[in-house]
Amino acid sequence: MTDDPRMSADDGSSKSVRGPWLRAWPLVVPILVFAAIRDLWAPDEPRYAQVAREAMERGGLVLHLNGELYPDKPPLVYWLVGLFGEVSAWHEFALRLPSILATLLSAVVLARLARRLFGETEARWAPLFFFATPMVFEIGGRLQLDPMLAGLCLAAIDAGTDERGPRPLATRRLLLAGLFAGLGALAKGPVAWLHVGCGILAIRLLGAASRPADAVRPGKLAWAGFAALAILPVVTWALLASLEEPALFEALFFGQHLGRMVEATQHPGPPWEHLLHFPLYFLPFTPFLVVAFARAWRDVRALRVAPAARTSAVDRPALGVALWFTLVFAFFSAIPVKRDLYLLPIYPAAALLCARVLADALRGRSLPRAVFRVGGGVLALSGIVVLAASATLLVAGERLRAAVSDDIDRLDTVEFLDARAPWLLPLGLVFLWGARVVLRRGARGDLAKATDALAQTFALAMLVAVVTIVPALDPFKSARELATWLAARPERPQSIPCLGVQPEGYRFYAGVPTNKDPLDLALDRDGAQFLALVWRKDWNELEDKLRDRMQIVRSWRVGSREILVLGARGR
Repeated sequence: MTDDPRMSADDGSSKSVRGPWLRAWPLVVPILVFAAIRDLWAPDEPRYAQVAREAMERGGLVLHLNGELYPDKPPLVYWLVGLFGEVSAWHEFALRLPSILATLLSAVVLARLARRLFGETEARWAPLFFFATPMVFEIGGRLQLDPMLAGLCLAAIDAGTDERGPRPLATRRLLLAGLFAGLGALAKGPVAWLHVGCGILAIRLLGAASRPADAVRPGKLAWAGFAALAILPVVTWALLASLEEPALFEALFFGQHLGRMVEATQHPGPPWEHLLHFPLYFLPFTPFLVVAFARAWRDVRALRVAPAARTSAVDRPALGVALWFTLVFAFFSAIPVKRDLYLLPIYPAAALLCARVLADALRGRSLPRAVFRVGGGVLALSGIVVLAASATLLVAGERLRAAVSDDIDRLDTVEFLDARAPWLLPLGLVFLWGARVVLRRGARGDLAKATDALAQTFALAMLVAVVTIVPALDPFKSARELATWLAARPERPQSIPCLGVQPEGYRFYAGVPTNKDPLDLALDRDGAQFLALVWRKDWNELEDKLRDRMQIVRSWRVGSREILVLGARGR
């Protein structure tokens, strides 16, 4: 427990000040429902499911996708997903259970870390700040590697910064941290070491105020054990897999981490991209985070004036968490590769900072009124936009369809939204109701209830959206229907080439032998049995000579793309 004088209010605080511990956990419900009622959505989920299935079918240490070597990621998540798949007949919800469990683990460890660094109030609020964000809602229950990475890295940071008790206990915790870091690397590669290293370094460097007076730091041998446990699991797997398939060596030891980062052939973006996106994915709590970093900057300036400062004017534990967040954020902003979900492991750091800001306000420290004005304004604006879209579609849906009739992509979007227009009304009303509650309670100074209303409104809105919109969206995002249709076709090609189309979803759902073979080779091989899947854009760009050998059998919408089913011409 910190020796910060501000923490003394915890012991005698009221239940409302301590935070809505039980009210935080129902915020998981939209994540669970979102995971339960939909098929696997491209691009990542069908790929990961198919890799897991082939891992179970083939066994061994080498991963495969569509029968080909898959060197992109380490195997831990695929093994876990495969185990859940085997016992559930490959049900989609079961395949997402590793991610869901990892998300719950993150919240539990987050509360534990908040309690140790700050106090009970922060521990009770931190899960709420974590669950009620668009990023955690979207990724927390998805078949993805990042929730497992985030949960294991957070567990490693928590264990690696806990210096309570005698030296043997601190040593065991450090070794446990190394094991969690090693499993994180076995889930998604060396990036786990970055997350864990930044977190442990920042909190140990600046979180001196949270260190018990009788703390005993682990020795060099313990740190060597930590490093060995962090490195050995993934390196051992990579070596054994490379011995089994020598072609994997270059990819596993360079191409799929350093090589991808340097070359940026996938997901390139400018350095400022995360500065634009992260505030949106962390809504409705971004104003809290802005306040937290403003205070952290003031503390940095105070430390520069008095480096030995240990007074309540400098919140060193919060400064350590802010440094952890900043180091990781700066790294992913500097590298060319950009994906918003890569920052999921530092969402717990952001939640910790927000919980600290709120807890300090509940203890009497001033909090800018703009925090709730902005939060309530975001909810109000969302409600107005949703209701305006609903009204526009109900009143002018026919005219909108006529206006975009020549653009099939825009026409499909308008038709889909038009069918959902009546359901947008309750969604908009939820946003407006929440905005009213947040603004009123914030104006009255009821900080705890205003913050709780922000989170509960977001969760309720997401639940309404999931229940009303996702079932209608699912056929467009899933490959199931097209895969089933292909499997029932009379043609029996040796394989079905895919151009501009990810092939794994069709293999997963119907065992259709899709791959990325060249179209001309498949035509020569299969003749009248030929079938192919081609994105309309790629079809339009094919040479006339090749197009003349094929005909369009059917057009299908999968995701945002029009997929053409091609057969051999002349049948």
